[in-house]
Amino acid sequence: DDLQLFAPPRPGRVLSASQFPTYNHFIHISGVILLRKKKLSGE
Repeated sequence: DDLQLFAPPRPGRVLSASQFPTYNHFIHISGVILLRKKKLSGE
């Protein structure tokens, strides 16, 4: 289940992790990185 933390964040995941600022921050950063990679790839 921990491996799912590295998967693209889902609304349910964000709400669940919102209880833990560290995890919520990690998910947010991961989402930003994934979006940047998509843009660099030319989508």
